[in-house]
Amino acid sequence: MTFVGGDITLDVCGDGDDTYQAQLDAQIVRDGLRDRVHLCGHIDGPEKDRMLQAADLLVLPSHSENFGMAAAESLARGIPVLAGTGTPWQDLDARGCGLCVPNDPASLAAALRRMQGMDLVTMGEKGRAWMRSSYSLEAAASAMHDVYESLLTPRV
Repeated sequence: MTFVGGDITLDVCGDGDDTYQAQLDAQIVRDGLRDRVHLCGHIDGPEKDRMLQAADLLVLPSHSENFGMAAAESLARGIPVLAGTGTPWQDLDARGCGLCVPNDPASLAAALRRMQGMDLVTMGEKGRAWMRSSYSLEAAASAMHDVYESLLTPRV
């Protein structure tokens, strides 16, 4: 693992292939990170709410995401996001609510170190405002209204 340093703890939420999870667990033990890296498995419901409430940052180091609901949920709750460039969250940097970096260990570790010195509260507020303006029920209804209006408008 690429070491980040500082007082960062990592809760890895989600499940996957048993062999891969066993490899991750062995690497955590081998690198002496048992007290800082926790494999939580699949979470949802009240446990997901609790984990998000306790989070300072969501890291989504995905090679391929069609949307990345975890990022949207986190931003809507005021939690900044660090995402890999394989996600559709390239606007994080420009909107001031996170970073989108290459999805390799060195880039992710450097971004985590960089974010330690950033104002995560303000970033979270910007993320919440983005989700409200672009993905709220009102925003979705307005977008659907525009689609229907364009379909009903005669073409010349």
